[in-house]
Amino acid sequence: MIAPQFRACNSPDLPQALKKYIEENHGTDLWNACSDGINNAKKIKDELVNAHAFASDTEQMVKLQELFAKDYQYSMLFNKYFSFGSKTDQINCQFKCKDSFSGASVQSFNALFDALGSKYNLGVAYARQGCYMNLEGDGIKHATKAFQQAAWIFDDLSKNVSQLAPSDITPDFTNEGLTCLSNLMLAQAQYLFYKMATEKKMSPDILSKTAL
Repeated sequence: MIAPQFRACNSPDLPQALKKYIEENHGTDLWNACSDGINNAKKIKDELVNAHAFASDTEQMVKLQELFAKDYQYSMLFNKYFSFGSKTDQINCQFKCKDSFSGASVQSFNALFDALGSKYNLGVAYARQGCYMNLEGDGIKHATKAFQQAAWIFDDLSKNVSQLAPSDITPDFTNEGLTCLSNLMLAQAQYLFYKMATEKKMSPDILSKTAL
């Protein structure tokens, strides 16, 4: 079984950058209303920086799936309500990630770039759960489902990345790379289904259809 590595992303000091921008442009009351959510987003990013250390731990993959999903939601909100950049009316905070294929580092002011990085890593967490799960009992069912979820995420991402600037695109963010990952996840899910059908001694007719 094969799964990609996580994109290694940084945890920028968003609370400080957003506090400065919000207080200067909208007042302290708005910052006080938003601060808990923004600080929680920072806390989640701080945890996710070390995701690679648990790359073969299936229990941690379940936890990481929840964290990456929340991080994606926060990043999409930041992308919707704030403008990041070097201009005076923007928030001067950059997002950095390393391509999961080559390790090349990319940085961007685009919060969508950060959000899609979290979505990619969510797919990786499902893929790695499928790879390292114990296949005894219902393990094959759960691993198959994990690969199917990873396949859907990578397929959806192949459509999302067209919204990014060319400078934000790395090999793992190309349509070709993501389509390849999606197909690989589906192939592994199909293999596990065939393995389960074989072990349960299903009819040759069912086995032949499963193998197609």
